[in-house]
Amino acid sequence: MNNLNPSKILLFSLSTWLIIFTIIPYKYYFNESPNEAIFFALLCFFAFFLGTFFCNDKISDNEIINTKNVKLIFNISFLLGVIGVLFRLYERIFLDSVLMYDNFTEYRFESLQQEDQLSIAGVLGSLFYPFGLSALLIYIYYNKIIYINKLPVYAFGSFFPIEAIFLGGRLNIIVFSLILFFAFQINSIKDKGKLILPNLRNSILVISIFFLFSLYSLNIVLTRFDQMGFDFTNYLNFLEISRNLEISSYFYNFADQRNFDLTSTYFFILVEMMHYYVSGLVEFIKLYNFNLSGFDPYFGSHQFNVFLKFFGFLGFDTISFMDTHDNHHQIGQYTSFLGPAYIDFGKYSIFYLFLLGYVSKKIYFSMSKGLISGQLLYPYVLTVVILSPMNHFFMQQYLYIFTAIIITITMFKIRL
Repeated sequence: MNNLNPSKILLFSLSTWLIIFTIIPYKYYFNESPNEAIFFALLCFFAFFLGTFFCNDKISDNEIINTKNVKLIFNISFLLGVIGVLFRLYERIFLDSVLMYDNFTEYRFESLQQEDQLSIAGVLGSLFYPFGLSALLIYIYYNKIIYINKLPVYAFGSFFPIEAIFLGGRLNIIVFSLILFFAFQINSIKDKGKLILPNLRNSILVISIFFLFSLYSLNIVLTRFDQMGFDFTNYLNFLEISRNLEISSYFYNFADQRNFDLTSTYFFILVEMMHYYVSGLVEFIKLYNFNLSGFDPYFGSHQFNVFLKFFGFLGFDTISFMDTHDNHHQIGQYTSFLGPAYIDFGKYSIFYLFLLGYVSKKIYFSMSKGLISGQLLYPYVLTVVILSPMNHFFMQQYLYIFTAIIITITMFKIRL
């Protein structure tokens, strides 16, 4: 169980990042010295470790757990999830006219430009459909007392990544897969007192899933190439210029001399996935250097803008998400967990990371003691932690998942 400690998960993630950064055939350059930004990033991660160290295991147990309550809260969450999915489908098909586009990539680019245009169906769909995931988590932990066919539970609980597949996204698939992975690990601890260890069957399953995901990623990249008028050679040249990096000659020659055949193309997408992961901290360094002369932090308006968006929908004057990008060196680039935190809190991000480390360890203790609050929330927390070198998953649409889980936990703390 100790292997799921948030500090160990972060250490594993940072070690993985360092290994990939070392072997990737891309060499990254910076216009200014990266030393100060690297030092600040290390301080932030150290603050997270420090927060976990100072956390104690005192947890209050005021949850109401019995068969009747579990079934009732599962049914409420599942129903809200179904309603949310229906609203979401209505928004996509009838309001956004997704089926009128030539391909989903074209719709994806268009929708990014209209993200501040809200509708009642869009708001209700965003608020409710994550409850399907909450219901799925409850089902994973208590399926022995919830007598319902698992197919609709998984279908509506998996709308988050299913929608991403149809819209050409990848991050939501990764986030959902990791949440489920950690949930199954926690369930194994709950039932058997140990983690699910690798065996031949699990290894084959993981390798197969990774292979399919890599093929899916390749299809997305090829579709975007066609949309943007790129071929492989043009893209690599564009990548060197736009990301200020140098592609190793052995990699470039390997792909070019083979005329990007099946083998070299697959190798290319593997490298792109590696770049996808390591670029977050690289771009954070650029973001930090971009603001060396000083800036005005947004104190939460950037990371938690989805809540402001809701108040804006009600007619209040709020800051839009795009308004918070004036401190960003290049809009659209992942800047790890630290980038959005820095935009909101500046140098005070160190204290913010300390607090997050402390809270993460508290939730870990809650999970360890078998409390359903920890069991429901900790898979999401671990997902945020393990992906922190790549991107920030405690903001924007991912907060809808967090909110749904918190509301579900609240229902377990009151008598319904």
